[in-house]
Amino acid sequence: LVVTLRAEERATSPDLHGWVVAAERLVPVVPVTLAALSAADSQQAILKLLNDTASPALCDWLFAVTAGNPLYLEQVAQGLVERGVVTWQDETLRTTADLDVAQLADWVPETLRELLLRRVRYLDATTQRVVAAAAVAGGRFTEGVIQAIAGVDEEALLTALEVAERRQLLRADGSHYAFTHDTVAEAVYGDLTLARRRVMHRRALALLEDRHLATSADLFRHAVAAEAWQDAVRHGLQATTEANHVGAHLDIIRICEHLIQLLTTSPSREVLREVVSDEQRSIIFNWVANENLEIGNTEQARAAHLALLMEGQITGSLYLQAAALGLLAHHSLNFDLDPRLAQQQFEEAYVLYEAMGDRHEQLATKNDLARVAVSLEDLPRAWAEAHNALRLAREERDTFEIGKCLNVLSSIHQRRGEWEAECVADEESLVMFAAQARSTDSMFPPPPPFVRPRDWSTFLPTIAPLLQSQPTLQNNSACQWGAWMLVRLGSARLHLGEGATGRAALALAWQIITQRHEPRFFHLYLLHRIWGLLEDGAYQDAWQEAEQLRVAMRAGTVISTDPTRVTSQCSYVDIFHTLLQVAQAHEELEKATRYAENKPAWERLLPATRWCTQFALAGEWAQAYEATILAHAVRAATATQLNGYDLARYYETEALLRAGERARAQADADGLAAALGTNRRYRLMWLRMQALLDDDAGDPAAALAHLREASALAEAMGLPGEQWPIMGALAAHLTAQGDADGAHAALTQATASIDGLAERLTEPAVRDHFAHAARQRLPSV
Repeated sequence: LVVTLRAEERATSPDLHGWVVAAERLVPVVPVTLAALSAADSQQAILKLLNDTASPALCDWLFAVTAGNPLYLEQVAQGLVERGVVTWQDETLRTTADLDVAQLADWVPETLRELLLRRVRYLDATTQRVVAAAAVAGGRFTEGVIQAIAGVDEEALLTALEVAERRQLLRADGSHYAFTHDTVAEAVYGDLTLARRRVMHRRALALLEDRHLATSADLFRHAVAAEAWQDAVRHGLQATTEANHVGAHLDIIRICEHLIQLLTTSPSREVLREVVSDEQRSIIFNWVANENLEIGNTEQARAAHLALLMEGQITGSLYLQAAALGLLAHHSLNFDLDPRLAQQQFEEAYVLYEAMGDRHEQLATKNDLARVAVSLEDLPRAWAEAHNALRLAREERDTFEIGKCLNVLSSIHQRRGEWEAECVADEESLVMFAAQARSTDSMFPPPPPFVRPRDWSTFLPTIAPLLQSQPTLQNNSACQWGAWMLVRLGSARLHLGEGATGRAALALAWQIITQRHEPRFFHLYLLHRIWGLLEDGAYQDAWQEAEQLRVAMRAGTVISTDPTRVTSQCSYVDIFHTLLQVAQAHEELEKATRYAENKPAWERLLPATRWCTQFALAGEWAQAYEATILAHAVRAATATQLNGYDLARYYETEALLRAGERARAQADADGLAAALGTNRRYRLMWLRMQALLDDDAGDPAAALAHLREASALAEAMGLPGEQWPIMGALAAHLTAQGDADGAHAALTQATASIDGLAERLTEPAVRDHFAHAARQRLPSV
């Protein structure tokens, strides 16, 4: 005889329990306990029940709700039929095409809820109260917490817990307890009246606050349910900070959206109106926007800014309106790529701040207008605006804004090719952001004095707080800005030929970016990092990091403000050119050219000059000449001869000379020479250009001198990728002059350099191709 019996039915029915005990006395009984279905078995049962129409997401949700309990699965399936998302078709159950699993969140069918509650309602009043307290506590809880929430004495508590365990509602977990299934907790909690929930949550909040037994997120949950609105805001902001520490973007959005609901709806709105400042309100709305940006939801970010603007209009707050306009302007500038609209929005915000007499926000907005002017390539206006903002920031002793103003000045120096001046601005801004990050008790620490460091090792301790500070509302932005300024400083150092320092700055930036969980900055870091690795001869590492970036951007784990970044594509082009894989570079270069349309001149120059390199490496000099003419036209529209990552103009020189345009080639080299100053990295390029011009002029001695200087400079700066072609050219010149020994020595050095670079490539096919192609470009001696 086989008898089936559900354990929960025996636990809730004294008569049934007595029958089983009597049967066990009369006859031998062999109990067979059936375990819950596994996830795989549950999926198989669901697919069979729904005729293979259930999606993986639906199967996962059903298993999460039922924990593999066949009875619960049956009840939920019936509930889905009643809900209309599962229907009978051709005598079989099937899901509807518009079934959205996300809409089933927090839903439990009424039949299942009643089934679960029936087990609770058989309990005595004290045990019901303890189980209800457990539902309010949530998660794992201790005896002391439940006793305080339920308001019962210790003996009654212990008895109630024993009963709840026997009835398989609760289970002991070491010194803690938990519900046997989350669905049981949800059903019990949903059955409580609002008044009882409120009282129990107040007890929980008081106890957990007093004994420091819960996370800020849990305290926030209890405060909201207890209608302790001020406590809710306090714990919500703290929970947001803690979530930011671990990069929990969705948690931050959820908490802040709940805070916004409290701030904008009755009855909490009236209570919080005089308690929460406009600045705090703005911060909460902006958290929602920023975290949506972190996960790629740009439209939701814009919606948060618009909601802040509407809140300002409803409440009549000029500050909220101005803050919203400023945030919308940043969105227009960085994501919509519409600097004209951004300029209009910043100007409207400035008028409001001016009407309020808020000098801090006025200077911040002036600096933002300078940033817009940079985007519009109006560098004179940007310079005037940025210096005005910096003057105001220094007068106000506003450390954070001083750092941001220096950031804009750094951008202007970069556009002008003033790499040393950019380093000075970058370093001072880093000192300011580090001081802001170090401050734990003030939003506005005094600006520290700035003394330019002698070297990187002496500078590192000054900016260490950017890496060491625990994230807080006060220092989070400072560390984000600090990471970006380290990227900028690293890039500037690379352009000065200081590769070791540049790579060290980029490495520190990476530590901050990963510690702060900032995917927005990942691609910005990696692009400069790739170029730094290529300069160092670490071609394999550059290739791997480029692939890492490509995969991450395709997967959506890296968010770019501009999905058509010219710099991204050109970094791939440079890798292929460096590895002498010309055919592969062509496809990436075509993409970069398309992306560069309607971009600023400095961005259009990146693919323009690389086309000349492309055709030169392919030996197609007629096309290289056409590309050179275009590159010259674009470069003339920039503000400098020393544009970023424009370091292969010797190919343009050769293309012009082959086309018979010596005067134009010489004028181009002279223009570069006039702008060099003490910049070693660009001087190296000029030396190679001038050597070609010397050859064309029939002055081999001058060409040889320039090549020897170029070789020494490349070695001093640690640029093996520049060294081998220079030594190859030296070998050709020495051969022409009859210096066989010198030519052989130069060729040997060039070959050794190629072999050294090839040895660092781990993929045999890539290594062999590079070594062969590079040797083919060396002269015969």
